[in-house]
Formats: sequence, structure tokens, C-alpha cells
Amino acid sequence: MQSVRVLARRLVPRTSNASTSTARLSTKSGAREEELLARDPALSKYQSTKTTVQRIQLFGDFLVILVAAGAVYEIAYKVQQRNAAEAQDAKKNMESQITVEQR
Repeated sequence: MQSVRVLARRLVPRTSNASTSTARLSTKSGAREEELLARDPALSKYQSTKTTVQRIQLFGDFLVILVAAGAVYEIAYKVQQRNAAEAQDAKKNMESQITVEQR
């Protein structure tokens, strides 16, 4: 019954002025903050452009996918080798059992 009350409270629209109490408080930045946020012409040659950043991110994503694919391939290859070795060992064991039984 209590869960129904909780649901009802969530579904009923609020008519009170609760939204005004949670409003964002805005304060003006001081002179020091404004100075720190201002563009510095000496650093302009080090700032990246949007397309360059996107290209670097794309290249990084490609490298991650490439490394992950290589790791998956290597794991699959090693599992295949292990399975082949186990099959060969099982075949040798069967052959040795057959020769022992024939004696």
C-alpha cells in the first residue's frame, strides 16, 4: 500500500512553487575569473581545431578496434592450436591403447 502512495505522489503534478526553490543561483564572475577565462593570443597557435580533434579521436578509435581485433584473433588462434594439440594427443593415446590391446 505504501508503494502505491509513493507512485501516486510521483505521478501527481506539483502545483507548489517547489521549482523556484531549486532554481539555479547565478553569480557574476569576478575580475580574476574573467581574466583567467579570457582568450590568450600567445596560446592561439596551440589550440586545436574541431576537425583535427575529431580526426585524432577517429584514429584513436580505429587503433582501439584494431588492437582488440588482434587480441581476439590471437586468442582464437591459440585456442585452435591447443584444441589441435589435444586432438593429436587423444589420437596418439587411442593408437597406443589399440596397440597395447593387440599384444
